[in-house]
Amino acid sequence: MRTTPSSFVTSLVLAVALTSSPARAQVNVGGEASVEVGGPGEPSEDEGLEEDPPPKMALAADVAAGLPVGGFGDYAGFALGVLLRFEYDIDTKLTATARAGYLHHLAKERDEAGSPESKVSELPILGGVKVALSGPVYGALEFGVDHVSVDGGCAVECVEVDNHFALTAGGGYEMGDIDLRAALVVADLGEAGDSLMLLAGAGVVFSRF
Repeated sequence: MRTTPSSFVTSLVLAVALTSSPARAQVNVGGEASVEVGGPGEPSEDEGLEEDPPPKMALAADVAAGLPVGGFGDYAGFALGVLLRFEYDIDTKLTATARAGYLHHLAKERDEAGSPESKVSELPILGGVKVALSGPVYGALEFGVDHVSVDGGCAVECVEVDNHFALTAGGGYEMGDIDLRAALVVADLGEAGDSLMLLAGAGVVFSRF
């Protein structure tokens, strides 16, 4: 059997292609062979594209409910409110936060006989951090200013308005875009014993960017 030069070259190219992983061979119908350099070890164009980094910032809204305790509970009723929240992920364990909103306390009669009902409202503006502790569980600390208004808390009709330095300390549990949180609030650091409130809330993230 006679071997033509072209068939010999084709056989030689196929042998090299099968024994060398970085090369792929193609044989045309006319007997011409071509070798395509490149193998499974080299990334394709799609593999070379970098993935977009995850979003670091988020906007959310929290619904909150609070129970004043101690001296604060003597004239402030149960609180309900809404806070807007901004978050920035510093790293995987630490997140900077900012919250601002409105808390309305239900009217409450004072203990003294003949005293009118007192109506209290708050406008907290807080900045803080969230620290990841274990999985979805985190700790949180906030500091800021609380604009407190007390209406009718004295013997005659009057309104008392003041700004206080405030602090919250607590923790929460994150489930995707859902955030459950509980904290101890000090509405006035100057009179901490008479401005304590237990605050719980649930929030949802509505934008990430």
